[in-house]
Formats: sequence, structure tokens, C-alpha cells
Amino acid sequence: MTVQAAATEGEVLVVPISAVYADADGATAVLKLLDDGTQQRVVVTAGVSGDGYVAVTPVEEGALVAGDRVVVGAGAGA
Repeated sequence: MTVQAAATEGEVLVVPISAVYADADGATAVLKLLDDGTQQRVVVTAGVSGDGYVAVTPVEEGALVAGDRVVVGAGAGA
């Protein structure tokens, strides 16, 4: 038996669940690792999840794209 819990209609941008955190202001975000080693907060809307990943849509278009690296297992204080 196969149970499908969630699905998308096309390709989506995903990150590890442990990369997503909630700020004190209630915003959901990830920390994008820039080429110079600094981190940039990117506010996202989280979608469906599965197999340890969650679909995300950046609030600011283009702020996070496929191939960007994100910090895993750290919050805003990182």
C-alpha cells in the first residue's frame, strides 16, 4: 500500500527542515550562506514537507534560488 500525504503540481524549491526557523516576530526564515561566508536572513513561506525537506517560497522574489546554500540547524542567533 502506498500513501501519498502531500504533493505539488510541479517543481518546488526545497530546503532541509532543520534549515527553517521562526523569528521572534513570527516570520519563518532560512539563513542563506553567501560566498564570502556571511549569512543572510531570507523570509520564506513554508509549504508541504516530506523526507526531511520542506518546500519554501521566498517572500522577496529571487532572494533564494535553486543552488543557494542554507545554514542547517541554526537559528537567527547564528
